[in-house]
Amino acid sequence: MKKLVPILSRIIARDVILSSFQPDNLPQSALAYVRSYYLNDNFLWLSPEDQDELETLPPFADNLSESIRPAGGIGNPDSSVYHLFDDGSLWVKTNAYSSVWADARDYLVEIILPRMELTRMDARLLRAIGIEV
Repeated sequence: MKKLVPILSRIIARDVILSSFQPDNLPQSALAYVRSYYLNDNFLWLSPEDQDELETLPPFADNLSESIRPAGGIGNPDSSVYHLFDDGSLWVKTNAYSSVWADARDYLVEIILPRMELTRMDARLLRAIGIEV
């Protein structure tokens, strides 16, 4: 992990989604995001050696607790998904944006509750983090 910290520092400096995190203490959701978006991509500022180091990050599914998608299945134009990780962190991925949270409960308090509405997908997330609805 020590070799990854300088690489992660450069990524965090360029990526607004990760800007609130420290490179030496990233939650599993942030590591999955980095692996998904930066591994084997054509970022000229990432050297082949940097890419080799990024390959040491755990594969996405290794730490994934649950992926929650909206109802509707195949053909549903909404590709939103909540990726909940073993450490309680959350990666929210929608058609329009991604956000990474160190704690899914923070997402609940800051985003879901203020909306004053609860989708089925939100309810499934709440149940997955141990909150009955």
